[in-house]
Amino acid sequence: APAEASAAGPGRPSSAPCTSQVVGKERSDMKALVIVNWLYENDFHELPSALNDGRKIVKWFKQMGFQVFALFNATLSDMNTMGRTFEEALRGTNGTTALIYYAGHGLEVFGQQFLVPTDARKPYK
Repeated sequence: APAEASAAGPGRPSSAPCTSQVVGKERSDMKALVIVNWLYENDFHELPSALNDGRKIVKWFKQMGFQVFALFNATLSDMNTMGRTFEEALRGTNGTTALIYYAGHGLEVFGQQFLVPTDARKPYK
């Protein structure tokens, strides 16, 4: 059974707390990080289809034998924490297949791309 944790932060809509889970231990050499952001607190519009897509991809990765590190509706702090958790899971492994899937808003600034956490504000209006 997946371990699930809720991490509602200040200003986060109570209807959509951050949830994270690590599910599946079928193969230690296949790991996937899935981040799905659909309900934003500030300047970005909602992406309802991202939630459905994220649920489907988590299920598909599990069926393929991946250990899935999933994060839904994540703030910057949540994303940083899960990134470190995923990095730690990969540390010291050779021959591991690692996949990252992101659904949510993204920005490009001076040719560099960024994933947008749910607590972000647009740098311009």
